[in-house]
Amino acid sequence: MSDALRAAVREADVICRTGGEEFAVILPGAGEDEAVAAAHRVVAAVRDGRLGPSGALTTSVGLAIGPAEGDTVAALFRVADDRLLAAKARARTARSPAAERGAIARSFAG
Repeated sequence: MSDALRAAVREADVICRTGGEEFAVILPGAGEDEAVAAAHRVVAAVRDGRLGPSGALTTSVGLAIGPAEGDTVAALFRVADDRLLAAKARARTARSPAAERGAIARSFAG
């Protein structure tokens, strides 16, 4: 998983395991467009990486952009986590590349 994530982001970006099967990717200096593009790359890297016993892991993403959506790390994580939970709920009902793209965009939009 870490190799797939690392291949999908910039060298300066930070990947953290936040618990269980959840990861955070911190994109210093990235704006909205860069963050959404990185989210799409992460989803594709995991999907195409043939990870797991069946080779078909799925990914949900929640994004938050500072300082507009939070001026502390904790506030940004809360926003991103809320959006992640919403994306997971939507992904349970539709599994397709188009649904994944929509889940990222809608999660970002809140």
